[in-house]
Amino acid sequence: MDILIKALSKRKLSLAQCILDALNEQAQFVGDREALGAARYILTEFRPLADYLINFLRTDETVWRDLYLAHVLLMLQWPSDDKQAELVRREAVLDQIRKNLVRLALSCAEARSVEALDKRLLALNKVVARENSERTEVRVLFVGDCMMLSIIMFLIIPLIALGIELRAQFASSRNLASLKKQMLKHVGHIDLICYSPYSVSFNPVLFETWHNPNVLQSRRKLQELSNRAHLQTQSTLQMLIELSDCNIYVQNTLNNSLLNGSITSIAKWWITYRQRKLAAGFVNDLLSRAVSEMNQGVHRPLVMVDEAGLSKEFSGLALGKHYYEQSIYHPTVLAERLSQEYCDLIVACKLLSTKKVVVLDLDETLWDGTIGEGAVQHYAERQRKLIELKRKGILLAIASMNDPQNVHWTGGVLSAEDFAAQQIGWTPKAVSIRRISSELNLNLKDFVFIDDRADQREMVKASVPEVQVLDAAANSTWEMLHWWALSLPEQSGHDRTQLYAERKQRETFLSNASDNFDQDTIFGALGLKVEFYVPGRKELRRVAELINRTNQFNTCASRTSVEQIAAQNESHEYQIIVANAKDKFGEMGIVSAMILNLTDDSLSIRTWVLSCRVFGYGIETAMLNYVRRIGQGLQIASLQGQIVETANNQPCRDVYADNGFVQMGAGWTTETSAISKDSSWLEVCSS
Repeated sequence: MDILIKALSKRKLSLAQCILDALNEQAQFVGDREALGAARYILTEFRPLADYLINFLRTDETVWRDLYLAHVLLMLQWPSDDKQAELVRREAVLDQIRKNLVRLALSCAEARSVEALDKRLLALNKVVARENSERTEVRVLFVGDCMMLSIIMFLIIPLIALGIELRAQFASSRNLASLKKQMLKHVGHIDLICYSPYSVSFNPVLFETWHNPNVLQSRRKLQELSNRAHLQTQSTLQMLIELSDCNIYVQNTLNNSLLNGSITSIAKWWITYRQRKLAAGFVNDLLSRAVSEMNQGVHRPLVMVDEAGLSKEFSGLALGKHYYEQSIYHPTVLAERLSQEYCDLIVACKLLSTKKVVVLDLDETLWDGTIGEGAVQHYAERQRKLIELKRKGILLAIASMNDPQNVHWTGGVLSAEDFAAQQIGWTPKAVSIRRISSELNLNLKDFVFIDDRADQREMVKASVPEVQVLDAAANSTWEMLHWWALSLPEQSGHDRTQLYAERKQRETFLSNASDNFDQDTIFGALGLKVEFYVPGRKELRRVAELINRTNQFNTCASRTSVEQIAAQNESHEYQIIVANAKDKFGEMGIVSAMILNLTDDSLSIRTWVLSCRVFGYGIETAMLNYVRRIGQGLQIASLQGQIVETANNQPCRDVYADNGFVQMGAGWTTETSAISKDSSWLEVCSS
C-alpha cells in the first residue's frame, strides 16, 4: 500500500477534486466556488484536506485523522439543519469521498492495495458514523481569530469519542460593534463562550510586538502598548457578560509568534522574544485583575484558560511549530495543546455543571493501594480538587467495598467530615448509590460516580443509568473536576456538607423521639425559628443559587441569574421575600425564596422555592401567611399563585390546596384575609 500512497501523494489535486466532487451537489458550496473561481477554490479549501488525508494514510497518526475529519465535518455543519439531517448528510458525503478515492486509486495501483485503502477509509468514516451518534450536543461560540479555528479542528473528533457533538460558532470581528452583531445572532442558543483576545492577530495593538523590534524596546512603551491592548479586551469581556448568561472562558497569552520552519522565522522569533514576553506579562496581569473584578458581580464566573502556563512544559519554539500551513489553515502545536484544555472544560461544562453530588470509590481512587492490606499513599492532588468542589457547594459521598473499620484518613487531604454520606461495606455500589440518594433526598440524575474499576463502572451504568460515571484512572476525569470547580460560583451562606450533617442529626433526633411524643412536642423540642424578610444586596447571590439548585419544591420550574434577581429587587413591580431558619442543631441559612409580582390591585407569586432540608416543618404555611399580611398592608384583597408541573416537583404540587387556595383556571387564588394558624412548634419572626 506504500506504493499507492506515494502515487496518491503525487496526485493531491486530483485527490482534492475527489473530495470536492462529493460535495458538488451541496448547494452550500456553489456560492464560494463561484466567488473564488474553481482553481483557487480547490487550492484554498480542498488541498488541505488532501494533505491531511495523505499524512494520515502514510503515518497513521491520529492528529492527521482528526484534522481531516474535523475539516469535512465543519464543511457539513449547517445551522439550519437538525442533528439527524446533518448525520445523514455527513455519512453520505464521507461515503461518496471514499468511493471517489477508490476510483482514483484504481487508476494508479493494483487491486489488492486499493482494497486495503478502501478498508482504511471505511474504518476512518466509522469514527463519526451514525451508529455512534448517541451523543450530547454542545453549542460553543468561539470568539477570536484563526487560532480558535485551529483549536476547533483539534477538538471535534476527541469530543465525539467522549460522546459529545460540537456545534461550533465563530465570531472573529475585531470591531466591537460588528462583534456585537455577530454575538446577537447566537445569544440564547449557546452553552458556553470561549474567548481568545490575544491570539495571533486578533488584537492588532499587541500584534505590533511581533513586527516592530526597533520601536518597542523600553518597558514603559511596552506597558503603554499593553494598556491600549487591554482596553479592547476589557470592552469585549463586558459585552460578553452583558449579552450572555452562560459560562465564559477567557484565554490569556504567551504572545508566541508562529514558525514556518524557515531560518528567517526562527531569527524573528528570537529578535522579538523579549518584547513579546514582557508585553504578555503586562496584558496577562491586566486581564487577571479585570476578570477578578468582573467576577464580583456575576453568578457565572469568568474562567481563565492558562495559555501562558504551557511555557512550564513546552518551549515557545516547540509550541510555535505548524502541523500545516496554507491559507487560513495553519494548525500549530500550541493549538493542539490548548484543545486538550478546551476538551476537558467543554465536557465538564456540558456533563457536570448541573450535578450536586460526587460519589467516590476509595482504593486506587483516592489513594494508591488497598487500605485493608497495609499503608496507602494518598492522591493529594485529586483530593485537593474534591475539596475545592466541596467548597463550591458540591456534596461528596463514598461508595466503597471495604471493611469500615479499616478506613482512615491519616496523611490525606480529605477527612471523614468532608463527606455528606458514606456507604462502606460489601453492598453492590449501585445499591449504595441509591441509598445515598435516599439519604440526601437528591435525584440520581444529580450524581457523579468515580471508580477505577471498569466492571464497577459498567454495573453502575447498567443499574442506575441516570448517574454520570467517570474513570478514576483517567487524567481527564480529574481535569474535568478541576474545570468544573473553576466554573462554579462562589458559595454564599453555610457549608452545604455541614448543613446535611446537621439535617442528619435532626432526623435522628426526630426518629428517636417519635415513639414517645406527639408531633407538636417533637418538633417543639427542635427549637425551630424562621425569619421572613427582604434580602440585602449581599444575599441576592444566595437567592439565585437557591432558585437554580432547587428542583423538588420549585413551583414554576424557575431558573434565574444574580443580575436578574438584582434587577427585580430594584424594581417596584417585584418584591423578593426570603426565609432564614435555624434550630438547636445549627443555622440553616436562607431555606426559601419567593418572588412576588406587584401591581396596583394584584399580588401574585411569580417564583417560590423551598429547600428539601425543611420539608414538613410548616415553613411554607407561615410564609404564605406572611405574604397575605403584605397584601393586607397594600390593601390588596387576593393573592394568586400557580404550579408548573415538572418531573421532579411533586413535593410542592399540593401546597396551595393545603393552604386554603382555590383553583381557578391554570392558577390558584386566596383571600389575603384568610390567614391560618402557624404551626405551634415554629417561632416566626419578620422584619
